[in-house]
Amino acid sequence: VDLAAGDRLQIDALGGTWSPWPGGRYGAIGSGGDPLCDCNQLMGVSHAALIARLGDGHPFLVGDPWDQVVGDGGRLYLGINDTRLGDNSGSLEVRIETQS
Repeated sequence: VDLAAGDRLQIDALGGTWSPWPGGRYGAIGSGGDPLCDCNQLMGVSHAALIARLGDGHPFLVGDPWDQVVGDGGRLYLGINDTRLGDNSGSLEVRIETQS
């Protein structure tokens, strides 16, 4: 999804679970643990939470739900708050709505 500055973006987690390590199962809010771990893309945010980035901008917490007007445009990327991706599993189903 490509967005322009000033577009309204809504993201809702509809279901599913994912894990940043074997054995865990978490939704869009993440594990709730260790927000300062060097294993996080976005420091200070729940490990395994749903995060996003627009274009080359900084990542931000989505969690569930997220509804804001975006300041900068760009391609929307969604992912898990984790830097060690080799042992990750699962997926989340999300709904993305935009308004210009």
